[in-house]
Amino acid sequence: MFSRRSNASKIALHALIRMCIAWGFRFIDCQFYTEHLSRLGARTILRNEYLSLLSAAIQAPSRRGFWTQEFEKKRSKCLGT
Repeated sequence: MFSRRSNASKIALHALIRMCIAWGFRFIDCQFYTEHLSRLGARTILRNEYLSLLSAAIQAPSRRGFWTQEFEKKRSKCLGT
């Protein structure tokens, strides 16, 4: 990542985490463990725990934004459906 200010991506990630917490997201799949992510609350989990969390998250209501409806309209128009 590149930014004009040092640590800007870390601040953006922190803001994203706070937003996800406020929206009730259950987890963020970081895929790599780092000290920085650890300070933000990341932890390593076993595959079976991950799959269980993922299954529960998939069943939860989504936060589809306004752009989703616009995308679907354009997609339908392009496909003629």
